[in-house]
Amino acid sequence: MKVFIIFTLYLISVTGVSTNKVTAYSGGGVMIKCKYHEGYETNNKYFCKEKLILCDDQIKTDDKNMWVHEGRFSLYDNTSAKVFWVLMRNLTVEDTGTYQCAVDKYLQTDTYTAVKVKVIAAGGVASKEVTAYAGGGVNIKCKYEDEYKTKLKYFCKIGNDHWCLDQITTNPNTDWTHQLRSSVHDHRSAGFFSVFIRELSVNDSGTYQCGVVVSDQLHTYTGVKVNVTEDLNYGRSISETGYRGGTVNISCKYPESQRSDPKFLCKIVGTDVCAYKTSVKESGRWINEGCMSLYDDRTTLLFTVTIRELTGSGTYWCGAESDWESDHGYKVYITQIYLTVTGSPSSTVISVLSVILVLLLMGTSFLIVTLRKRRKTQASSKGQSFHKSSDSCRVSFNGCDYEEIKDTRSHSLSDIGASTVYSTVCLPTNPSDPSQTIYAQGQLPTNPSDPSQTVYTLVQPPSHFHDMDIYSTAQLPTIPFASSVGPIAQLASTSAEGLTYAAVKFHNEANSSKHVTREMFKKEHDSCDYATVNHDPGGC
Repeated sequence: MKVFIIFTLYLISVTGVSTNKVTAYSGGGVMIKCKYHEGYETNNKYFCKEKLILCDDQIKTDDKNMWVHEGRFSLYDNTSAKVFWVLMRNLTVEDTGTYQCAVDKYLQTDTYTAVKVKVIAAGGVASKEVTAYAGGGVNIKCKYEDEYKTKLKYFCKIGNDHWCLDQITTNPNTDWTHQLRSSVHDHRSAGFFSVFIRELSVNDSGTYQCGVVVSDQLHTYTGVKVNVTEDLNYGRSISETGYRGGTVNISCKYPESQRSDPKFLCKIVGTDVCAYKTSVKESGRWINEGCMSLYDDRTTLLFTVTIRELTGSGTYWCGAESDWESDHGYKVYITQIYLTVTGSPSSTVISVLSVILVLLLMGTSFLIVTLRKRRKTQASSKGQSFHKSSDSCRVSFNGCDYEEIKDTRSHSLSDIGASTVYSTVCLPTNPSDPSQTIYAQGQLPTNPSDPSQTVYTLVQPPSHFHDMDIYSTAQLPTIPFASSVGPIAQLASTSAEGLTYAAVKFHNEANSSKHVTREMFKKEHDSCDYATVNHDPGGC
């Protein structure tokens, strides 16, 4: 402590303007830059507080180019720049007063620079703690006095040597200033500036400063302690998809420490950090705001938002306000939402229906082609199918050929002339089965006036079905008035003279089905007509 005799009192300023006062908040701090003249680099430097005619030393050192600490005060003498810095931390209202930056001169009057410090408690911002979460973000409110609205503001992290690291400053010509993962914006009308830090990690934990550059020699700041923790009980980010004009529901889990805090959903628009209009301040009640409805269930720690009439994609944050209305409040951003908005559902349904219609048309076309092929196959094989009956053989009219057989034999009765005989050939149901017998019915009446007389002939099936002739023997009765002749017994008792032969020929080709040839043969002066009967495979 020295007797304080004032010969000269000044504050050296780069601009030449004397500034000797600074206003700070309790819990905050001030940084004072004290300049001295060349030639005093080796002299001791100290910082004292006026008490009547005395000046009570707060800190004094002869160390150069290093920080020296004493209680809540620190001093750094930069001999190359001919300045020394004094840092006052954790201010209280009792720290209000006038201080002196002094250079100790041997056998001379010391040189002093006076600084008036005013510490505000009421409504002031104490050094605060902020809790945030890895992968999320935090928005810190930094309050200042109205007299500093036009002053430059900054935010930085304090290193081990008490110097600011990664400092970001406001720009009066822009809205938000961005630097790496940090952004800052000065809300002059509200008397605070916001600092947003994104993509937090545990390494971001530490002590920060919200500072105001009062002048080249004076800085006032508020200390902020940030604690970033890992919490795996909720998702850091989620993705949602909705349709234009539709509705989407978003649900966000939040930590227990944010249970009683108001919740919000904000959207990043352009260069702004994250904007929203309202928050949910109580549990179990829906809050409507435009196209949004918000609901906080504090029992399950689940925050739900419904967005209607979707217009476009965007990035959102689920967050909580921690005493934001106060001067030392902050916001924590917990979960990031990536919302993708696609075309309307009707267009999607139309696209799906179009695909289904094309597939149905293709399937229908394939079915039609298949049925046509099957019909052709059935038509080609139908001629080889035959109908079988237990007591008789029946063939459809269009599937059989009929031929007249002329009987030119000499008859014992003078009144029997040339008669017409009709032969009907019935086809087997299975041509490859030799057990099936083909019968040809030859209507050879011995008495032209008696049409009831019928002669049956036995036709043997061929061993090879293609292009082979089948001959049948038609038995004519020797007794003109015999009523009927059986196929087997009559063959055994009738002489060879009275035989009439019918040749039946089968073809697979449909175009030959109508071809019938006639040949005349004679045996032992008995003349007979032979008819070739072609089978039409497409008719039976």
